[in-house]
Amino acid sequence: METDYVGIDQHGQAYVNCTYNMDGVIGVRKCSMPASDAAFDMGLACFALWNAEGEMIAQDCWIHQEVRIEQK
Repeated sequence: METDYVGIDQHGQAYVNCTYNMDGVIGVRKCSMPASDAAFDMGLACFALWNAEGEMIAQDCWIHQEVRIEQK
């Protein structure tokens, strides 16, 4: 499963490195797949959020990701 975008740590946990930009503080964070511990809820994804003027508001790991498929 290891690719240019997804890595595997020493515990066999899949992760991606995401840039974070929260309130002007910028860095890189390792974001891992959810573990069985409910408090550890980082998803294997990154996000970026812009405002209407195209200015970056925030970047980070995608936390509490929820995928919903509805059929009608």
